[in-house]
Amino acid sequence: MEAAQSLPDLFGTHTSTSDLWLVEAKGGRILGTSSRRKGARQLDVGCLVPEAHQKVLCGTSLQRRLFMMIDIESSPSASETASPPEHDDDALVELARARMLMYLALVSLAPGSLKLTAVGGRNHELPQQRAGGLVHLLESDDATSDLRRRLDREATGSDINQRGGVDMLTGRLPGTDLLIGMSRRLFGACRALTAMDRTMVAEIQGPSPVSHPEQSARRLPDVHTDSIIMMAPSDVSERQYDRHVARRDERVRAFRERRQDDFRQAARRGFDEGEASPWEEFIQITPQLTVPAEDGFLEAATADTYLAVEQEALDLDAEMS
Repeated sequence: MEAAQSLPDLFGTHTSTSDLWLVEAKGGRILGTSSRRKGARQLDVGCLVPEAHQKVLCGTSLQRRLFMMIDIESSPSASETASPPEHDDDALVELARARMLMYLALVSLAPGSLKLTAVGGRNHELPQQRAGGLVHLLESDDATSDLRRRLDREATGSDINQRGGVDMLTGRLPGTDLLIGMSRRLFGACRALTAMDRTMVAEIQGPSPVSHPEQSARRLPDVHTDSIIMMAPSDVSERQYDRHVARRDERVRAFRERRQDDFRQAARRGFDEGEASPWEEFIQITPQLTVPAEDGFLEAATADTYLAVEQEALDLDAEMS
C-alpha cells in the first residue's frame, strides 16, 4: 500500500489579503538540497487545494554558519490570474504591503548611508526570468552589465532611466552582510500606504485602551512597525487584554475593507509620483552611485526590489580553513 503524502506544517489565510498560505519548515545541523526538495514536495498538495495559494518553504541550518532561508512561490492557479502592479491596483497594494518592511528599513537608515544602484532593463524590457516579481541574478544579467559600463560615477537616477535602467535606492542592514533596495515607484507606493496606515491607527485607537496585565504600558505594533498603538496603564486580566487585541485586529480589517478604494488610490498615486519624481523628493540627499559587485557582493533583483549579500559571507570553505 502506498504511503500517504506528508502535508505542510501549517496553513492559513493572510490577515491582510485573505489569501491562502501553505508553510513547510525544515531545519537541521546542515540543511541540504535533499531536505529542501522534500519540503517542496510536501507543499505540492495538488488537487487538495484547488484555489490559488502561496507556498512558503522555510529552513534553518546550524553549520557551517547559522543561516535561514525562505522561498515563496505562487501556485499555478494564482500565477495565471495575477496581474502586474502597473495595471492592477489590488496587485500594487499587495506588492507594497509585502515589501513594507524593506521600505521601513530603508527610511530608518541614516540618509548618508543610502546609495544608488543601477539595474538593467526597464519594466517593459525586463528578462522573462524577472517577470512576475521573480528574482533574477545580476551577475548573469547582460542588461545590467552593459548599463553599468555606460555610466560614470556621477550618474544620477535620471541618467540611469535614460539609458533604459532602474535606479534602486539601496542601503546596508546594520549588523548583517546584506544590502536591500527598491525602485522609486515602489518606494512611493509604500510611503503612500504608510500615510494611510497612520490615518487608520488614529481612527481605530480607542478612547480607553488597556494594557497587558504584566506591563504598566506596552507598545503593540500594528501592521507596520512605524504604526504603534500605545496601551495606557491599567490593571486588566489576560483575557481582557486578548479581547482588546482581537477587537483592534478586527477594526484594522474593517477599516481596510471600508477604505479599500482609498488604499488603492493612495498606492497608485504614490506609485505614479515615484515614477516621475527624483530621489531628492523622498530623501534629504542625492544618493551616490555605487556598484556593489565591485565590492564583493552577489546581487539579485526583481522589477522593483534589490538584494545583495557579501560573497565572503557565503564562502564557507574559506572561512573554515
